[in-house]
Amino acid sequence: MTESQLAVFRNRQFTALWSAFGISFLGDAAVRVGYPLLTLAVTGSPVAAGWVAFAANLPSLVLALPAGWAADTWNRRYILVTCQLVGTVVAAIVLAAVLTGSGVLPALIGGAFAEGTVATTAGAARLPSLRSVVPAGQRSAALSAYEVLTLATGLAGRALGGLLFGLARWLPFGANLASYLGSAALLGTIPADALTSRAVPQKPAPRHGTRESFRWLRQESFLRFCVLSLSGTGMVFQILQLVLIVTVRHSGDTWQVGLVLAASGAGGAVGAMIAPATPRSWSASAIIATSLYVWAALLAGMTSTTDAYLLALLNLGIGGVGGFSNVAINVYLLEAVPEEKLGRINAAAEILPNTTLVASAAAAGYLVAARGPTNTLYLLALAMITLAVCGTFYRRFERGEGSLGRGPKELSCKEIERKE
Repeated sequence: MTESQLAVFRNRQFTALWSAFGISFLGDAAVRVGYPLLTLAVTGSPVAAGWVAFAANLPSLVLALPAGWAADTWNRRYILVTCQLVGTVVAAIVLAAVLTGSGVLPALIGGAFAEGTVATTAGAARLPSLRSVVPAGQRSAALSAYEVLTLATGLAGRALGGLLFGLARWLPFGANLASYLGSAALLGTIPADALTSRAVPQKPAPRHGTRESFRWLRQESFLRFCVLSLSGTGMVFQILQLVLIVTVRHSGDTWQVGLVLAASGAGGAVGAMIAPATPRSWSASAIIATSLYVWAALLAGMTSTTDAYLLALLNLGIGGVGGFSNVAINVYLLEAVPEEKLGRINAAAEILPNTTLVASAAAAGYLVAARGPTNTLYLLALAMITLAVCGTFYRRFERGEGSLGRGPKELSCKEIERKE
C-alpha cells in the first residue's frame, strides 16, 4: 500500500464515509442476487426476472438528472442519511412479503423500483461527497479505495446472497435491511456540513443546470467516448448477469450462482488496487479502448463452457478489467469537472448508459427465453467485438488522425498530477 493510500485512511471523515458506503453496498449486492433467484423460484420465468431487473434499473434513467441537481445543491449528508432510512422502510416491507408469502411478485417489483430510487439518489451524492472530504493530492488513492470497496463488497455480497438464499429465501432480504440501518448509523457520525460543497455560490436552477451539464459534456471528447462505451458495455453486462444466473442455476447449486457473480467483484477489486500503479503516461482513453478488446475475448471464452468454475474465472477477468478502467474514468472525472457541477455533469453523463441499461434489463429475459443462454452469449461476444472496433475508429475520428492517442481535451495521469 502506497503512502497516499495510507494517508487517506487517516482521514476520519473519509473512513466513516467509506465504511458507510461499504455496508450499504454489501447489503445491496446480496439482495440483488436474492431478487432474481426468488423471482425464478416463484415464477420459473426468466421474463419475470427480467422485469424485476427493469424495475430496479428504471430509476437510474428517470431520476438521474434530478438526483444530480440535488447532490450539487442540497446537504449531501442529509441526502445520504435520508436514503438509508427510506431504504430501511422499503426493505422491511419486502421482507414481510417474503416471510408471509403474500403478494411476493408485486412486492419484488415494487421493492426493486423503490430500492433503485434510493440507490440512484444516494449514488449521485457519493462522488461529490468523497471529493469534499479528500485533498486533491489524495484523490487517486481515495478513488482506488472506493473502487476496491465497491467491487470487494460486490464479491462478498453476491457470494453471501447466494449462500443466504440457499439457507432460507428471506435471509438476503434481512441482510439488506440490516445494511441500511448500519450505513445510516455511520453516516450520522459525520458532521452535518462536512459533505457540502464550498464552491457553490448559489443554488442553480434545475433547467439551467441541466443545459449547462450537457453543453459541458459536448466539449469533452474523452467523456463523450466514455458515455458511448459505457452505454454499450452496460447493456452487455446487464444481459450477461441473467445469462450466468440461468446457466449456473440449471447446471449447479445455488451457491455456485453467487460464486460466479462474485468473481467479477474479486477481479474488480484487484484491478482497482493496481490502477494507481499505472504508468503515468498512459491515457485514460487508451485504457478504455484496450478494455473493450479484452472483454470481447473473455466473453468469447464463455461461449464454450457451462462449468461454473470456468465461468467464474472468466468473470474474474471481466471484473478485473472493469475495476482498472473505472478508476481511470473517475480520476479524470474528479479532476476535469468543477466541484460545483460534479453531481449534475456525472448525472448527465449517465443518461445514455442508464437508458441502455434499463432497456437491456427488460429485454434480457425475453432474449434468454427465446435464444437460450448459450446463443445469447454468442450475441453478447459479437456485440462487444463490435463495440471494440467502433471504439477504435471513434478515437481516431476524434483526433482526426490514424494513430491511437488522446483526444484533444484529454489529460494523461502525469498532466493531472501537474495540475494538482
